Amino acid sequence: PVFVCGRDCLQPSFIVVFEEKNMLSAIDLQFLQGIPLFKDIEQDQALSRLAANLEEVQLPADHPILVQGEQDGHLYILRSGSVRVHLGDLELTTLGPGAYFGEMSLFDGGPASASVTTCAPVICLRLDRAQMGKAIADCPEIGLSLIRGLAVRIRQLNQRLSGWLRG
Repeated sequence: PVFVCGRDCLQPSFIVVFEEKNMLSAIDLQFLQGIPLFKDIEQDQALSRLAANLEEVQLPADHPILVQGEQDGHLYILRSGSVRVHLGDLELTTLGPGAYFGEMSLFDGGPASASVTTCAPVICLRLDRAQMGKAIADCPEIGLSLIRGLAVRIRQLNQRLSGWLRG
């Protein structure tokens, strides 16, 4: 399904859903294989099954995707556009096509640790916790790749924090 969201994706009046099953093409599969999260996955069938469960979400500029402290339970992969990751007014980073976010809640079910807001109109691919669990069961390398990505982000955060504390 393709979701086109307005200001609040939870309000049905703002959602346009196209009911066709959005099977990703070979080009889309190549896009996924080019994302660091999935680039080392050798099982094309596992990635194809995962891709078949992705939902495409189109969002306008200045739209909050994740709000710090709120539950979401989805992994988002940026297909186009850019988002900023922030804590209130403190911008942590900007992400572009191929980047992903929301992965921490897939493991612990916790709320978003930071807010993510679109900088421009974006197209995201979205996967929920249950679907990701099935994908990891099918192909454990996906889980290991997520853990590697989390480790990299923790290291980067530690380096930034160290720099801020040293002033």
